[in-house]
Amino acid sequence: MTDRHQPVGGGHTRTGRSRPSSESTDPPSRVDGEVGDGAGLPTPAWVPTDDVIDSTPDRQVLVVGDTPTGVALTRLLRRAGFDPVVASHAGPTAVSRVTLLSPAATEVLGTLGEGRRLLARGATVDSISVVTTRGDGRNSGTVGPRSAGTRRVPAVAVPTPVLYRTLNDGLPGDVSARDRTVESVSPAADGVAVRFDDGVREWFDVVVDAGTGQRRSGGRSDAGTGQRRSGGRSDADAGQRRSGEWSDADAGQRRSGEWSDAGAGRHDVVHQYEATVDGPSGTRTCDVWLPNGILQCLPAATDGGTLVRITVAASESPADERVIEAATRQSDAFEGPAPEAFDRERVRQVRLPGGTVAERRWGDGRIARCGRAACPAAPATGVGVSLGITDALGLVSVLARDGRAVAETTAAYAADRAKRFAALERAATGADHPVPAAEPLRSLGVVRAMALEALVAAPRSALWSGSRD
Repeated sequence: MTDRHQPVGGGHTRTGRSRPSSESTDPPSRVDGEVGDGAGLPTPAWVPTDDVIDSTPDRQVLVVGDTPTGVALTRLLRRAGFDPVVASHAGPTAVSRVTLLSPAATEVLGTLGEGRRLLARGATVDSISVVTTRGDGRNSGTVGPRSAGTRRVPAVAVPTPVLYRTLNDGLPGDVSARDRTVESVSPAADGVAVRFDDGVREWFDVVVDAGTGQRRSGGRSDAGTGQRRSGGRSDADAGQRRSGEWSDADAGQRRSGEWSDAGAGRHDVVHQYEATVDGPSGTRTCDVWLPNGILQCLPAATDGGTLVRITVAASESPADERVIEAATRQSDAFEGPAPEAFDRERVRQVRLPGGTVAERRWGDGRIARCGRAACPAAPATGVGVSLGITDALGLVSVLARDGRAVAETTAAYAADRAKRFAALERAATGADHPVPAAEPLRSLGVVRAMALEALVAAPRSALWSGSRD
């Protein structure tokens, strides 16, 4: 095994670096007193840049997760003067076809100059119709801005591959190690040893898990065929991790909380089904809560199309066709599609505990986590990428402005994220968005309620809590 030592930050400090022409530092325009990105989106003036930050220790940062969250984090790090490397996770992950960006996440991506492209390639979502079906009938309501002046930044539904490409196009190729996969990490006092699948081990000051946070627990069906894809995890793997995956292989043991099992605890397995139907979504943007799951309709693209997504508890291993037909009958928003048009997955999600969310979900020592890596709820929550992008901004802000030891910096970030998560949960579940889902989908219900709250909250309340608001 080759052992390459990255210089570990401590004595030297960051200085301004030259950027490729694609990474302009020209100041953006102003929108109502705030910085704008050219698409009319306000851009937070407090986002770190390398020309306004005092000298702080240089951190060698590895971003693990070739995902929208990982790429956004990498670009924010570069904007702040770091030179990060982005690598891939091992193993299959669950990714939804459509991402719903909260106003806060849209604002952050506007900071990266992607506001115009996102608005052109996605569909603005002003409100979501929420229907709850129970044995005693149906209740319906609409979630949208509480007042005309609540927010100026829209929520945007964008196809996930389009979001990834939009962000990735602005990322220079020399920061990437995507041809290699991270197999293990070994935190130590002076750095983190990372072993890649090619046998090379390298050292970093900080490793950030920006993966999707969901594990596919079984094969996935090809759309329209009903055939199982090879390469997915078997049902036997649903309750355990594959040997060596995310483990601290060099230490010969798994250290709970140091890698992607930050939320170690009870896992649920859910069935997820997705299909796209023709035609504009319009008022068909909706959530229909079923006794054991949720059916959602989201805009698939600006030129038409609606994503139909069904997520149900997998405790009874229901027959796919029966579940899809029963779920679609509950919606007045569309006709069809046929069961065979759906992709199918079994997805593991961590059940959120009651009460205080542990800070260690977002980081411990030299390991930090963003988005679903910290809060691995099912993709149907629609909030994972938005949480990840705003987490990324929080992490970069602390790394760029905090000259303390890495572990203290990570702890400060984790504490801030836990407080923000708790504040969002209180707002979502204690106001006019009651959690509609009972066990075993309470976690999905709580985080989905947070996603709906993000549509009506001012962007900065979704980014920060307390003194940073």
